[in-house]
Amino acid sequence: MYYEKIREFFREKGLKQREVAEIMGYSETMIGRYFKGINKVDAVFITLLVEKFPEIDLQYIFTDSKENDSEALNEPTEEYVKTTILNDIGEIETKLKRIKEKLVQKGLE
Repeated sequence: MYYEKIREFFREKGLKQREVAEIMGYSETMIGRYFKGINKVDAVFITLLVEKFPEIDLQYIFTDSKENDSEALNEPTEEYVKTTILNDIGEIETKLKRIKEKLVQKGLE
């Protein structure tokens, strides 16, 4: 769950709940509630989190991932790449067809 990843992020930074509360401007109790998943984080907390800790990876924090998936979060899948390339080729072919039609209309085959 995301709250476990947030808690782990601060643990890896060597910050205690009290220190996080001071940095973020929240009570220690509220940070504890966030860390335990009792309260859900809101947009204000996330905004402050990114502001105070720009190195945090929100994609990792808020994406469900299995073991070893964290390295692949930003990697496009093979299916995505194939679909994207085929779509691009289709768009190029359509544009070339339109250009050819305009050239024919102008008599510039």
